[in-house]
Amino acid sequence: MSFAGETQYAVEILDCTSDPHGQWGLASYAGYPDTRMVGATGNFTGAGIGHMMFYAADTTGLFSRYRWSVNSGAAKTYTVADRPIAAARVI
Repeated sequence: MSFAGETQYAVEILDCTSDPHGQWGLASYAGYPDTRMVGATGNFTGAGIGHMMFYAADTTGLFSRYRWSVNSGAAKTYTVADRPIAAARVI
């Protein structure tokens, strides 16, 4: 899903959740898996590695919106005005 005036980025994340990132079995899932979900079944809770989509405004480079996975669709996209988010990069 794309939005005018915004650039999207697939970002690998580490987190702890009971709701894995992505929907297993969709064409885009294999490239952006969640370690909590192996095959159609798996341990869907706890720490793991998944992928989120972050969007940045082309004019400012700041976060504009995000969604929990690469294949969750526009219905699950949140603007930072509605649901603020912060991110950090550990190097």
